[in-house]
Parts: sequence; structure tokens; C-alpha cells
Amino acid sequence: MQYLFQLMQGFDRYLPQWLVNPPIWLVNDIPTAIEKCKMMGANPCDVLPDFLGIPFSINLPAIFIVFILGLIILKGMRESTKAAAIMVVIKLVIISLFVIAGMFYVKPANWVPFAPGGFNAIILSTFIIFYAYIGFDTISTAAEETKNPQRNLPIGLIGSLIVCSIFYALVAITFTGIIPVEKYSEVDVLAPIAYAVRLINQPWIAGWISLGALAGLTSALLVFQYGNTRILYAMSRDNFLPKSLQKMHPKYKTPYVTTWITTIVVMLGCVFMDANVAAELCIFGTLGCFIMVSIGVLIMRKTNPEINRPFKVPFCPWFPIIGIIICGYLIVQAIPQLSVSAIMFPVWLIIGGIIYFSYGYRKNRQVEKEYNLITEQEEKKEENECIK
Repeated sequence: MQYLFQLMQGFDRYLPQWLVNPPIWLVNDIPTAIEKCKMMGANPCDVLPDFLGIPFSINLPAIFIVFILGLIILKGMRESTKAAAIMVVIKLVIISLFVIAGMFYVKPANWVPFAPGGFNAIILSTFIIFYAYIGFDTISTAAEETKNPQRNLPIGLIGSLIVCSIFYALVAITFTGIIPVEKYSEVDVLAPIAYAVRLINQPWIAGWISLGALAGLTSALLVFQYGNTRILYAMSRDNFLPKSLQKMHPKYKTPYVTTWITTIVVMLGCVFMDANVAAELCIFGTLGCFIMVSIGVLIMRKTNPEINRPFKVPFCPWFPIIGIIICGYLIVQAIPQLSVSAIMFPVWLIIGGIIYFSYGYRKNRQVEKEYNLITEQEEKKEENECIK
């Protein structure tokens, strides 16, 4: 939200003051609002409105954005793709603008020492920046709505990884080359690129940076929400969740039940959950999923070696094994340094396990028994016909 407010502050001559500088309880989740009150030396009960004796806060802009994205996703793949494409183009153009403008202010001396926080800081940073790469795996959830997925999905996955890695590297090189190590403590962690732009005294870029960051974060949120709706739909179809989640919209032919469930859950998260903790939980969950996928590749290669594979993981089993080791190492190293999310992650896994074993596993065994019974009846019927 920091980038959104910086963007609106550029239009303070035309916008009302309450919109440019809204009250703290309208633009923050409850944990963040309480923390900001404490940083200002104020009592949260004096600054935030009271609800049943508890300080209340709501991130209204985030809820509004999530709701609009839910409406876009409801209309289908084509509308979601158009919206995401527009935002991605804006993001890439403005990132390029920052890199080109900032490269003239890069000082190689700012890269000394090269790793001021040491190896542990590199590992934690690797864990945190992993959040920026989460979106690419969501491409796989659109397989059923993709033309020629055997060809297009691998190209989309690998291509997005290459492009993202190049841009992230360029931004990191430019950013660290502009800001001396001793000024890292002054960086606004909610809007670091804008801070770098102000440091080189190029305020004209700041507004564009805010627009690009806002477009980038919104496009990422759109991809996440879209992926979640399709994952829940697929899980319902595979008997891991109730069949009611498969209901399709009569006009748009999209899974509207999962779309609204995802939208409402994310909106509630904007009220009750700290954004940093939510991001860390996403990283824990994604790394855990990558471990399970890598294990699945190894198992499938062993149990189904003859199955048709339009795209084969190269250098198997070494790539999956390396993936398991790296993802597991990042999780183990991050747990001691991240208190809240490290506690919530195993709780999250336990809740998922309870849902699976109490419903998904039992339901799938039931479906298998019914399928085997039908198969046996058909075989007996064919035998009787042959005898006749």
C-alpha cells in the first residue's frame, strides 16, 4: 500500500487530503496498525476505533483491489490474461526505466563488502525473495484452459523464470550500487526502490516507480488468486474436497464458488493477518510443495516408467534430488529466524493433513471401491455374454 499512497501523493493538488493521507486504521491490517501505533509511541486504543473492546483496523484499499480481481477472474481466462498482460507490460517498462536511469549513479565502491550480512543473511534473503518467484508455478494451473499445453506450458514456465531472473538481477545490481551499505538501515522496506530514486535526486521517476510497483504487486495477486481457484476446483474434481466446489457460473462458465471463496478468504486476510507473515507462509508452503512435486517426479519415474511424457525433467533423478535438498535447506535455515510464520507453518500442515485424512483420503478410497465394483460387474457381464 505504500507505493499506492506515494502515487496518490503525486496528485495531492487534485485529490482530497483524506484520500492522500487516510487514517491509519483504514489502510492497515490489525497487527500492522497496532505495530505502527507502538512505533509512534501511541496507545493503539487511543488511535484505532474500538470493536468489542479490541482495537480494529481494515486495509480498505487492499480489500477493494482483491474484490475487483475476483470479478476479473470470475469472467474467465481471457479477461484475466488481458488484465495481467497490461500490468506486466507496465511493470517491465518501469523496471527498465529504473535500471537505465539508475545505472548512471552506480558506484562499485558500494558493493564492498559484497555480503555485509554474511552467509546467513544471504540464505534468509534467498528465502524471502523466493516470494517473487512464486507466480511462475501458477502457470501450470491453467493447463486445461491453454491451447497445446504440452508445448506452451514448458515454454511459459522456463521463459518466465529466465526473464524474471534477468530483471531481478539487474534491479539488485542497480539498487545495491546506488545505496551505500551504511544507509541500508534507513531504507523504507515497504518502498525500497522509491527510496533509491530519492537518494539519486530523481523525483520525476518516483511516481512511475510507484505505478510500476503497484502494477507488479497487483498482477502477482491476480495470478495467485486465479491459481487458487483452479487448484481448489481440481481438488474437488479429484475427490479431495466437496463436489459443490465444482459449480460453474451459468454465464461465464468459470468455477464461481472457488472464485468467491478465494476472494473472501484473501479479503479477510487483509483485515486480520500481517502481510509479512502471510508472505512468509506462502514461501514456506511453496517450498514444501516443490519438495512434494520433486518427490512425486521420482516416484512416477519408478512406478510408471512407460507413461507418455511430452516434457521430461532433464537429468532425472539429480534435478529433483537437488531441488529437494535446496528447498529443504531453505526451510530449515529460515525457521529459527522467522518466529510467527515458523510456528504457523506446521499448524497449517497439520490442518491440511486433517482435511486430507478425514475427507480426501476416505473419499478417494470410497470412489476406488465403487469403481472396482463397477469394473467387476462389467467383466462378469462380458463373461456371461461370451458363454451365451
